Amino acid sequence: MYIAVNTIEVPDPPQMVEMFRKQAPNMKELQGFLGLEVWTDEQAIKVITKWENKEAFEAYTQSEVFKRSHGGHGGQEMKPKARLSYFEGETLI
Repeated sequence: MYIAVNTIEVPDPPQMVEMFRKQAPNMKELQGFLGLEVWTDEQAIKVITKWENKEAFEAYTQSEVFKRSHGGHGGQEMKPKARLSYFEGETLI
């Protein structure tokens, strides 16, 4: 499993979480998509997406779904603005 974690510092995390709730159903149409989680604290949110593999994640960053949820921008345009971490992992239980 390939996991991407995007840390976003925002003044109003609940408002940003609501935006992700509205966009989340669109993720289901993506091949290789396994799940999306949003974690919050007082100053930031972490958006965790889970994929079958790195190639599925990279295809997402070039997809229309990505562009619709990022103001028309593709992954290469958004990458400099993001605080991303990537992991290989597995769910044990």
